[in-house]
Amino acid sequence: MSIRAITNLERQRSELALMTRPRTVSIAWERLTWLFFFVCIWGFLLFALWENVAKSASKTSLSSGTIIPGIAVTLLTWFLVQSVREERVARQLLMTGDCAVGSVILQEWKGRRGKYSEISFEFKDEIGNRHHGTGIDSTRARSVGTSVLVFYLHSNPSKNVASCCTCWQVRAGDGYVFEP
Repeated sequence: MSIRAITNLERQRSELALMTRPRTVSIAWERLTWLFFFVCIWGFLLFALWENVAKSASKTSLSSGTIIPGIAVTLLTWFLVQSVREERVARQLLMTGDCAVGSVILQEWKGRRGKYSEISFEFKDEIGNRHHGTGIDSTRARSVGTSVLVFYLHSNPSKNVASCCTCWQVRAGDGYVFEP
């Protein structure tokens, strides 16, 4: 990690500390397309399930045409609810949490053929205690030793998120978007 990159993150941390809370956050456009695609698939499967249930309402047994879409809709709904919960917490941390510069201590490529990058990071809170966090690096640019901007709950620093591990971005009053 270059000195210039660390200095840039420290400058951003200082600017974020001076911003009034709640900070303004917005969702990245790239994430909106993913969300739209996911909701379309979920809606299609929900429609297929509804249609199959309506057709087999008069029958006494459930067919595989009803069970398979039902399982798919249930799994996708669970995944969607978990993702929304995580992103709500991340949004709240970006809006009201304290900010620190952390360091990536572990980076692993996961999924088939390394589809996503999972990172572990550590940071110090304002009194100097070390804390750890994990997340999926949406930028896919972090490696061991690189610095990350971490937002955490002042009263419980174990609740934290790195700015590169959420779809939300902090915006300054003049429209400037802080780098993830």
